[in-house]
Amino acid sequence: MPSTRELEVRRVLFATDFSPASLSGLPPAISIARDRKAQLALAHIISVVPYSEVAPQWYLASDVVELQGKARLSSLEQLQRLIPPEENLPQEPDFLVTFGFVPEGIVKTAGEIKADLIVMGVNSSSAARAASHLYWSIAHYVVCESMCPVLTIRG
Repeated sequence: MPSTRELEVRRVLFATDFSPASLSGLPPAISIARDRKAQLALAHIISVVPYSEVAPQWYLASDVVELQGKARLSSLEQLQRLIPPEENLPQEPDFLVTFGFVPEGIVKTAGEIKADLIVMGVNSSSAARAASHLYWSIAHYVVCESMCPVLTIRG
């Protein structure tokens, strides 16, 4: 007979790109963190493309560092605004912003914080559902590569 042991959840990672579909995963992530008395971490991975494709050659490395700093700060502020002040979480949430290949960044962040669960909102359109089964889909990559369970919520 299969085990019905309940999943122990101490850290929940909610990953978002701030789209309405991705934000549909926030209420369940908050609810799980509250109900399980778990730490909630909100993460945004900023997609990075090769330097030569986004900036003219006359950009200096310091310009790129400055732009990344501004993007990080803006994203942190957006993440912090997602949690209403009246939300009754058992612990202060963590807000994480990194740069990289988005699906890999989510899996890496989950490993670094030792997440027990990843929660992601996904697009609910029929085209997006079909694409979610293709190898390049963010959700597909995260589900396949994550070392912990992944809960996807249709937006």
